[in-house]
Amino acid sequence: MYKQSKIFLVILSTTFAGCSWLGSDDTEFSDYAQDYTRARMANNIEIPPQVGTDNSQDLFVVPEIMPGVVGEVFGQENEVMAPMQILTLGNDVRANKEVQNASAFINETEIAVWDIVNKFIEADSLKLASKDIAEGSLETDWVTRYEEAFWGADKPVSRHKYRVNVLDSERPNETRLDIEVVAAQNYIQDSGWESYVDTNRAGAEFMNQILGFMYVQNIKDSRQRVTQSALGGITVNLGIDADGTPALVTSSDFQQTWDRVPVAMNLVQMQVDDKDRSQGLYFISRNENNEGFFESLAFWSDDAEGSLDVPKGDYRVQILNEGPKTYIIFTDPDDVPLKADVLAKNFAVLAKAFKARVSQKDAS
Repeated sequence: MYKQSKIFLVILSTTFAGCSWLGSDDTEFSDYAQDYTRARMANNIEIPPQVGTDNSQDLFVVPEIMPGVVGEVFGQENEVMAPMQILTLGNDVRANKEVQNASAFINETEIAVWDIVNKFIEADSLKLASKDIAEGSLETDWVTRYEEAFWGADKPVSRHKYRVNVLDSERPNETRLDIEVVAAQNYIQDSGWESYVDTNRAGAEFMNQILGFMYVQNIKDSRQRVTQSALGGITVNLGIDADGTPALVTSSDFQQTWDRVPVAMNLVQMQVDDKDRSQGLYFISRNENNEGFFESLAFWSDDAEGSLDVPKGDYRVQILNEGPKTYIIFTDPDDVPLKADVLAKNFAVLAKAFKARVSQKDAS
């Protein structure tokens, strides 16, 4: 028994010795990436007298560091990763490249963007250090990023404090969202939290988290609105807008009408090619082989609306809200509003399509 224990101790000590050798500085497994940080200045080259005078000169002059720039960032503190880009998801976001911090323009009202930010804070259970509703500004407490551990609890990597500002934009129906990193710290295994200068990467990452949350929320909201609109439909009548242009008139609000248009166009075999919600525009087309999406489903049977009696080509549907009424104006391929007689000829088909009830299964 004593002999077996002695053999076991020898094997164990050999194993640990091997592990320490793998981590030493003299093996092929050593990491030499940061060795330059310990390098010292070498002596100048001495030129023998018989060679001649020293004609050396600085061919590549290193410029002086500009004021305000941290000039001693090297080694592991040096940022070598590519800059984090702002995610412009869909057509509702564009990056603001005029400022240093993370900034984006969002095609929503200030109230809507402020609501999204607060929902994101609540969903991620983030703690706030301050909040000013009147100024559209808030500041978070420490937001910690963890590294998933293979064994045991996740390990902290870094933490940041952010200032979020919701600002007005020069463009109508657009809001500016700014993210500023107030404080940044890395977690060092032996010494704990240490502050560092963030290069705006953390701010862009936090911005992308908010934009990603907004994108998912918009998809959910759109699906819900389309489902509700498809189920109930809206009632339309023939009329004219304030300028005397022939139009379909409804008492439904802009959002209900906007959500209903693609459903109705599919039912009358018109294809939606593009849209611009900020202008209230749908771009639609009629081709010989157009078949409405809802008509292609089996549930529509014998009560199909049919198609619009208009020449094939590209059309536009303009939605205008004026007070209690919303107007739907159709424009032909020559960018001319459809005349009253053409609209009247197709009114029965259009009215039935806008009013049609679609089952929840097929609408979703």
